[in-house]
Amino acid sequence: MALFGFGMYGIAALAGDNDTFARLNFSVATAALGFLYFNFSPTRIFMGDAGSIQLGFLIAGMGCGVGNSVFGLSGFRCWCFLRLL
Repeated sequence: MALFGFGMYGIAALAGDNDTFARLNFSVATAALGFLYFNFSPTRIFMGDAGSIQLGFLIAGMGCGVGNSVFGLSGFRCWCFLRLL
């Protein structure tokens, strides 16, 4: 979820000509991809609540930041995470 969400935020930030914000989102998405590699069976790393709560807060905060500047706040987070619903 973090990989696709932050990836979509990065694409939206690029659409809004905000390169710095796009790089930040793509770096978090890349870190989630690196974690996902080690999380397949046999699992070698487990994130648990300590990491997932931080990622959720980061997704919400970045969604408010990019949502206002690119598409407007209404419906933006739903657009990014629609694939996951």
